[in-house]
Amino acid sequence: MGIVVNVNCQHVIYLFRRYKDSKREFRQRLRQAPRLHEQEEFSRIEQLSELDQKGFWKVISSRKPKKRSSGRELVFGGSKLAH
Repeated sequence: MGIVVNVNCQHVIYLFRRYKDSKREFRQRLRQAPRLHEQEEFSRIEQLSELDQKGFWKVISSRKPKKRSSGRELVFGGSKLAH
């Protein structure tokens, strides 16, 4: 009976290592995803800059941070209230 427990223990160790390896691989891919996406975006922007100026500027403009109000005005119901 001790041999069966040992075999099961070895199997549990194997499964645990497989779980940890899978988890490590997942975290690596998760960290790589933003870099890959950014590389694809830069490649797309580069192609657009050479082929389609209008599309290029549309993409560039969409990546700019949106202007925020100075905090002195409040938009309520479609109208602006200033301090």
